Amino acid sequence: MDDHRQPPEPGEDDPAHHPLHGRGAEPRGSGRGDRRRTDHRRGHPRDPRRTPGRDDRPVPARRRRPRPAPPHPVPGRRGRGRDRERGSHPGPPHAHGLGPRQRDRTRGPRGASALPRGRLPPAHGGGDVVRRPSTFRLVRIQTGYQWKLFWRNPVAAFFTILFPVMMFLIFTVIFGNERIDELGVTVAQFYAPALGMFAAVSATYTNLGISTAYQRDFGVLKRIRGTPLPPWIYMAGKILSAIAVAFIGVAIMLGLGVALYGLRLDPTTLPALVVSFVVGSAAFSALGLLVAAVAPSGNAASAITNATLLPLAFFSGVFIPPQAETPRWIEFIGDVFPLKHFNEAFFAPFDPRRNDLAFEWGHLAYLALWGLVGGYLAIRWFRWELPQGTGSSRRRSTRR
Repeated sequence: MDDHRQPPEPGEDDPAHHPLHGRGAEPRGSGRGDRRRTDHRRGHPRDPRRTPGRDDRPVPARRRRPRPAPPHPVPGRRGRGRDRERGSHPGPPHAHGLGPRQRDRTRGPRGASALPRGRLPPAHGGGDVVRRPSTFRLVRIQTGYQWKLFWRNPVAAFFTILFPVMMFLIFTVIFGNERIDELGVTVAQFYAPALGMFAAVSATYTNLGISTAYQRDFGVLKRIRGTPLPPWIYMAGKILSAIAVAFIGVAIMLGLGVALYGLRLDPTTLPALVVSFVVGSAAFSALGLLVAAVAPSGNAASAITNATLLPLAFFSGVFIPPQAETPRWIEFIGDVFPLKHFNEAFFAPFDPRRNDLAFEWGHLAYLALWGLVGGYLAIRWFRWELPQGTGSSRRRSTRR
């Protein structure tokens, strides 16, 4: 009710006496008046006690045009300038405690970069030169390969090694161990070398004929022919491997005869046994390759070898001892083919009636003749791949 009523809040309506601390939020001028810029004043901009010098105006110098890069050196010709790339600046600014001391200059390339058909560094020498293995080493390695391949085939190993052993046990049970008057030995003493010879023929003639024909059917021989390995070394490895398997079969059969049935071998006749084994195994190896050459397929080679070996074993006195009442025509068939001659030459060192070195030169010569003729025909007729149009080649092309 008073005339002079007070406002509810302070009525500060006059302007402020001085600006706020920090000049407030409104943008204003610098307030420096007509003072000159720092780089044009008389004193030092940061240190008033320092006398201004000549270089107190940090005006950058005029930039110079960069020097063009030297032309690329021509290969084979030395230029006046340096061939190497420039390093860093000889006087770079010092780093202020950052990392280790800088090197004097950076490393450049060792020389001019190589150009196509230009000056290239020479080839490095002094290394070992890869030489071609010797012929003996190649044959030995290939023989080892074929040896492993044979023993990885259980069917071939059974019919080559175990089948003659089974026949030996069966014949000794059927015919007993009686003495054969025509030969002067017992039944077991006759069958031990005879079936040992049969094992050698199976390892060479049958094994080589069938396996080589099947390898040609599957294209193995064709691929072998395309390798740097000479073909004759491959065949030599197969033959030597077959002869080694034949030796194992002969050793097993003769060991059974000596251990179980008293088979005797005179040391003076041992050279004749070795010569007979080598000549017979080589001859039947050549005949086995001849079968592989003339057989159109692996199945045909298997049929040819079995159809010729088993009947000739009866005609040649291998499965049945020779007797006086043997028909003449059976003896004639046995005389024509080489199996009987191999059997006669191989049995001679075990014949107790002989007092000499037991060399059967006639049988060995006839056996060698068969081997030479068979080897010559095998070389002439042998094919490393099947001719086009045969059944096996068509099946392979269809599978591809």
